[in-house]
Amino acid sequence: MKISKVSIKNFKRFDDLTIDLGKNPSRIIALVGPNGCGKSSVLDSFLMYNAQHYGNIGSNSGNVQDFKKNKSIHLSPGQSIGIELEGGIELASSGEFERRQQDGEGNTIFSFRSPYRYSSLLLKSTLEQVSDIKENQDGASFSNQLDDKISQNYSRLYVHFQNILKKENLRYEEAKSRVIGELNTSLEKCLDIKITDIGDIMDGKGTLFFSKQNDPNDFDYNKLSTGEKECVDMLIDIYLRKEVYKETIYCIDEPELHLNTGIQRKLLKEIIKMIPDKSQLWICTHSIGFLRALQLDYKDDCQILDFGTKDYFNGAKTIQPLSKTRKNWANIFETALEDLTGLIAPKTIIYCEGHPKPGLGNREKGFDAQIFNIIFEEKYPDVLFVSSGGNTELEKHSALALSVLNKAFLDVEILILKDKDINPSGESTSDKERNVFLRKSKSNRMLERREIENYLFDSEVLKKYCDKHNSIFDEEKYHVIVKDILEQDVKSKFQEIKSCCTQENIGKEVFCKELASLIYSDMVIYGSLEKVILSDHVKVKD
Repeated sequence: MKISKVSIKNFKRFDDLTIDLGKNPSRIIALVGPNGCGKSSVLDSFLMYNAQHYGNIGSNSGNVQDFKKNKSIHLSPGQSIGIELEGGIELASSGEFERRQQDGEGNTIFSFRSPYRYSSLLLKSTLEQVSDIKENQDGASFSNQLDDKISQNYSRLYVHFQNILKKENLRYEEAKSRVIGELNTSLEKCLDIKITDIGDIMDGKGTLFFSKQNDPNDFDYNKLSTGEKECVDMLIDIYLRKEVYKETIYCIDEPELHLNTGIQRKLLKEIIKMIPDKSQLWICTHSIGFLRALQLDYKDDCQILDFGTKDYFNGAKTIQPLSKTRKNWANIFETALEDLTGLIAPKTIIYCEGHPKPGLGNREKGFDAQIFNIIFEEKYPDVLFVSSGGNTELEKHSALALSVLNKAFLDVEILILKDKDINPSGESTSDKERNVFLRKSKSNRMLERREIENYLFDSEVLKKYCDKHNSIFDEEKYHVIVKDILEQDVKSKFQEIKSCCTQENIGKEVFCKELASLIYSDMVIYGSLEKVILSDHVKVKD
């Protein structure tokens, strides 16, 4: 189950917000932005939607009727919340709420955790009855409420252990290994602790016990740090839910509280591993650790909603996922940390021909570098193209840069990219000369076409431009002008080629940058450039 679109009208501070994730929403949706930008209110709208159509979530409201009577969240005339699932089906009219109720699956469409989860004491002397976990009656009912689930979840874990111990006639250690083995696998990847015992409620020791490396003594839950309690609490909650909440929208609001950056990234990875494949995770965060995990570990499985750059409260607004470009990642990280040095340092720097000196604000002035960055920045956010002078200066500058950067950053790769236009003798570079250059160093790259314009002015790209602007591409005229897209000097034919698409007065640089933005990874021309520049093993023609 995945949400693809949300509409929120006159709820909390939103006038009219639409969240549009497209036809193929990702498994992980990250709502990013500073405090007060509306992230938590989106999750609150999910809880209100659930209350309208099925029942409340959490222990703070009693029932649906009481939930609606709360003036702070009551939907008055003019207010509405809509949720569409993948495929364009409205959740409320899909019959999913009713089906789960009839099949005994309870209130399991949404699972929610608020940011406030601190429990100072876990010590049970009696085993009280707790509600079935599928009824979803533990914890907070809204994002501003305390989410103390550890007490109920401990009781569930304890009962689960006792049932396995008695019904399956297992030894104590065998039952304990089955119950806490998977938990410890995840826990030990996040913290230097593991659960050693589930305790004994009847003996007045109803709490979890832990051990730590290089510490001979076990200790109970109450001696954990606040951050350790956060981590244990969250993993136990998801562990207990995952067998029942199999097709669920998991909503977690700012899980980074009390956790350091290193633990944040590890914890998110374990949460995502534990959440069932058919579920979707909505997470509100402005944490460096969680953002880093999304950038490096889940970039192909997440969508980022940036609430920090615009006012989404006033008027009709639509927010869509960001393109995961280097520039957008920089903006996202700026929310969490002002100094971005090292966080988004490129893993690969590619020197290409162009203006070696930066412009105002240290901006890249080189035309080729700008074009390549536009084309590749989304799929390759860790690759940066920079200009380093003319054809004969690239090797000199790249060697110097490599010696300096390797002292500052680990594993920085420096590549050299040359045009295949004119060699030092003033003649067109032959395939033989190109192969000699490529064989000289594994860092060397050379275009297969004369220069970047021979890719930009390819008919495949020009047709994309015409489609975008609802104009007709004059293909017959184009082929009269361009007879050899590989070797011809098409740059000098800019005005004639542009006239095949539009009669508007557009400068060459603006036109070329727009063409670059239209080159997507599923296009032939993209694959051609990718193979030549970013392939690990660049082919040399015989």
